[in-house]
Amino acid sequence: MIFLCLVTKVTCMRKNISFENIHNFQIGHTDATFNFEQRLARENGWALHFAERVTNEYRRFVYLVSLSNNEVTPSDEVDQAWHLHLTYTRSYWHDLCKNILGFELHHNPTQGGQSEQRKYKQQYVDTLAFYEQVFNETPPEDIWPSVDKRFASAQQFIRINKNDKWILNKPGMWLEKALMFLVAPFYLVACTEDFSEKGFIFWIAILVGAYLVYKLVAWITRNGGKNSGGGGGTGCGGCSSGCGGCGG
Repeated sequence: MIFLCLVTKVTCMRKNISFENIHNFQIGHTDATFNFEQRLARENGWALHFAERVTNEYRRFVYLVSLSNNEVTPSDEVDQAWHLHLTYTRSYWHDLCKNILGFELHHNPTQGGQSEQRKYKQQYVDTLAFYEQVFNETPPEDIWPSVDKRFASAQQFIRINKNDKWILNKPGMWLEKALMFLVAPFYLVACTEDFSEKGFIFWIAILVGAYLVYKLVAWITRNGGKNSGGGGGTGCGGCSSGCGGCGG
C-alpha cells in the first residue's frame, strides 16, 4: 500500500492538481431538486448552511490528500460528507478520482485496537497541522475539533429511524442546578411545618427522593453533553473506525 500511495503521488504531481478545480467541483447534478448538501444536512440533522460549509471543508480535505505523501484523517463532520459522496459512485470515481485527481482515493477503515487508535489520532493531529500549512489559516473548530473532541464520542454514533424513535437532546449541567433549586424550596416548606406532625417515613422519603433526583440528573449530565456544531453520524477515524489517505 505504501508503494501504491507513492506511485499515486507521482501521478498527482504530473497532473498538477489545482485547488480551484477541486473547490469548484460540484457533487451530483447541480439542478437536482434534492442536492448533495441538502441530503447531507438531512442525514446528519444539520442546518443547510452548516452542511454547505462541511462540503467545502471536504473539498479542502481532498486537496490535502492530493498534496500529502502520508495518509490524512478527516474530522467526523468531513467524513460524513466523504461517506455520502461515496454513494454518488459516478461523481466520486469518475468525475473526482479519474478526471480531477488522477488516482483512486480510498476510504480505509481501521483494523481496531489501541495501536490503530493511536495511529489515527496522530494522523488527525498531523492533518490539522498540514491544513494550517497549506491554507495558512486555522481549521474551523466547529468542523475540525481538537483531537480529544474528535475521538471522544466516536463510538456513540448509531443510525436510527425517526419514525420509530424520539430524539431528544440530553440536558447540560443547567438542569442539575435547576432541579436543585426546585428541591431546596420543597425542603424549606417541609421545615416550616411542625416536625411533630411529620412521621419518620415522611422525612426518609424526602431524603431518598432528593438523593435519587440528584444522582439521576448527575448521571444524565455526565453521559450527555451538548452537541458540537457537527451533529451526529457514524464516526470515522476514531476508536472504532478510521480514514486513510490515498491508495491505488
